[in-house]
Amino acid sequence: MSHRLFAQLAFERALGNAAIEALATALNDKDHFDAESMWRKR
Repeated sequence: MSHRLFAQLAFERALGNAAIEALATALNDKDHFDAESMWRKR
């Protein structure tokens, strides 16, 4: 296999990891927002 294929696979893996991290961060932010919203309504 060529170096180019390995580079492409590494790049795609990095994009996938970044997307997963961004999703996890967004879900965490939403949880914090929801918790603050519920606290203010009480």
